[in-house]
Amino acid sequence: MCIRDRYQRRVHGVKAMNKYYDVLKKVEPKRRRYEEEKGKLDLANNALSVKLKELGEVKARVAKLREECEGLQAEREKLAEEMSTTKKRLMRAEELMSLLTDEDSRWNAAILIIQEESGRLIGDVFLAAAFVSYLGPFTGNYREAMVNQWFTSITGRNIPSSERFGLVGTMGNQVRIRSWQSFGLPTDSTSVENAIIATEALRFPLMIDPQMQANRWIKQLFKQQGLVVLKLSSPELMRALSSSVRIGKTVLIEDVEETLDLGLDTLLQHQIFQNEAGIKFLRLDNKDVEYDEAFKLYMTSKQPNPHYIPEVSIKVTVINFTVTFTGLEDQLLEDVVKQEKPEIEQKRDEIIRQLGSDRKALLDAEESILKLLANSSLEQLLDEESAVGTLRSAKFTSAEIGRRMEEGTSVETEINAARDSYRSVAIGGAILYFVVADLMFVDSMYQYSLDYIKQALNSAIAKNAKVEDQGERMQILIDNISKALYSNVSRGLFEAHKKIFSFLICINPNSGPSCNSASTRFRPETQSADA
Repeated sequence: MCIRDRYQRRVHGVKAMNKYYDVLKKVEPKRRRYEEEKGKLDLANNALSVKLKELGEVKARVAKLREECEGLQAEREKLAEEMSTTKKRLMRAEELMSLLTDEDSRWNAAILIIQEESGRLIGDVFLAAAFVSYLGPFTGNYREAMVNQWFTSITGRNIPSSERFGLVGTMGNQVRIRSWQSFGLPTDSTSVENAIIATEALRFPLMIDPQMQANRWIKQLFKQQGLVVLKLSSPELMRALSSSVRIGKTVLIEDVEETLDLGLDTLLQHQIFQNEAGIKFLRLDNKDVEYDEAFKLYMTSKQPNPHYIPEVSIKVTVINFTVTFTGLEDQLLEDVVKQEKPEIEQKRDEIIRQLGSDRKALLDAEESILKLLANSSLEQLLDEESAVGTLRSAKFTSAEIGRRMEEGTSVETEINAARDSYRSVAIGGAILYFVVADLMFVDSMYQYSLDYIKQALNSAIAKNAKVEDQGERMQILIDNISKALYSNVSRGLFEAHKKIFSFLICINPNSGPSCNSASTRFRPETQSADA
């Protein structure tokens, strides 16, 4: 068994070898072919590696070229954008130059004026401060005399100042003055000075106002702001004042006598204090009241010649608002023209309001231009269309307003010329009023209000028949107004005082030569006969 098994194993081995041989004969060619193909594959892979390397280099060059292309494209777009921006800047710069050419000459002239005025600033400010502080209670003539003395004094001390100093020129604003006059402020220089003192003085103003001019002006000026009108005798005075101080209202105290309520001392002397939070307070009526900086206080007195003790004068700014001859003349002229030529006076009022509005709009336009130029950089001015648009709009508005103002000024001159043909009537009425006002020095009971004189004048004008000839019409108005006023006033005079009345009319420095040519108009016997 063992031998057989041994032989069987050998047979199986031979068979296996034979089978291996048969397989090997089949596989060997394939193996050789595999090796050949593998060699070819290696060669192909090596060639592929070279090509891939070359491809990588090409891709890198392409990427670099693409990057350079994108950079050049970006540079091109940047240059195109800069070119567009530069073109727009050039266009805006040309437009700015065109818009500001007219302003340049005017601003250069203004700079020269400001430089010249700045050299006289010390003396002008000194005189203005002294004027506001000390000259309020005095008449226009006395103010002028005092200013001349001060001017001589500062000139001797080599203090530079304007050759012809005027408070209106130094502290006045024409737009603001026009606005005041549209609210009823008389147009004479003394009244304008009074308004400047009342609005600029540190102490609250107390205005001597027998004709109620300042009273009416203040009421009209602050009517839209809710003016609070009080009297010292009012039981609600302190409560209303406290409320006005707290919310910043404007207060007018009427009919002030020669003394003031001691309870007002803290207010008049501006005894303001702050708490830890920095809020301002004022002690009024034994209470701490929060103080609003917008609060304003005005006081008026009907007394024609009050005597204020020093304790009152140092607390307030006393201002003499008594009517002046020029101011009354303008008021009466307005009344006369309203009756004779109402369309002229209406047109004049419209022009005055329009000119005032235009001047304010012109200043606002100039202010907007200067503010824009001051607050904007050069790049902003050239890059932003809104800046040029604002300048263009302001320039157009300025030019339009300037044209309207020239036309309005021309029309105003024509209207004033037409109004001046009635001035002789207003002068006659003003003379009579001041003569009548002086009668109180003859006897204290001879006191007539300005409203009474105006009413008598308007009544006399209304009763006269119309005459075509202007000169004849004026003479008739003057004669009849003089006769009517003289007759009405004379009825209330003692017989011994009628001649004094006639004499005062004829020696009035404003009467001129006309009084002598028609002196019989003011003879007492003539008046009695007419009566």
